[in-house]
Amino acid sequence: MNKSHNLKRSLYLMVAIVSMLQLASNANGHVTLSDPNGGETLEVGSIYTIRWSIAISHNLQNWDLWYSTTGAGGPWLVIAMDLPAGDPGVGSIHTYDWTVPDNQSNQVRVRVRMDNSGTDYQDISNGNLTIIGIDSDGDGVVDTEDNCPNTPNPGQADTDGDGIGDACCCVGNRGDLNGDGDDADILDLTFTVDFIFRGSGDSGGCPNESDVNGDNNPADILDLTFLVDRIFRGGPSPGPC
Repeated sequence: MNKSHNLKRSLYLMVAIVSMLQLASNANGHVTLSDPNGGETLEVGSIYTIRWSIAISHNLQNWDLWYSTTGAGGPWLVIAMDLPAGDPGVGSIHTYDWTVPDNQSNQVRVRVRMDNSGTDYQDISNGNLTIIGIDSDGDGVVDTEDNCPNTPNPGQADTDGDGIGDACCCVGNRGDLNGDGDDADILDLTFTVDFIFRGSGDSGGCPNESDVNGDNNPADILDLTFLVDRIFRGGPSPGPC
């Protein structure tokens, strides 16, 4: 008798557990997040289209979107709240253009929630995606870590150790001694005076850049004279590197 009773109790308990699991599964099965779904790499500042669809229709009110940088367990950061419901029909596809935030991580997940007049349902990316910094020159090194962000140099060679990559040492014409990206101007003249007469700074970190007169002797009095002539008398421009 006791064995029969215990067996029935065990069967009821198993049925209850299966039902609960089924309900939990259904809660995440009413809406399906398709993009991103894991494995994607997104660049800070880029536009990524989040895409999801309705699997089971309800009295839909609106949509909410979040992202996490620490995996599926959150905490969750808001992407957008109370987005228009749109088409509530089964199979309808919904999208949102997300400007990827500067929150770099390789454990990013996205979550969508279907806000209904009754029970709400949600879905989460199946796997982690990655947010990386901007890589302007496409060399695989993000700008914040790239010693030459606008010229591809995946090896990051920096022969003189000045923090400026060899690949962008003197690009174009000579004369940008202070490294501000502008051709020879009054700031470069000031830089040269400081270097020659006060011993401050260096010769631009790039010898070719500071050899404005092209005589193979960087940052000397002749280069200073050349710059004065160029800036104040309209003399010739420094030649190419």
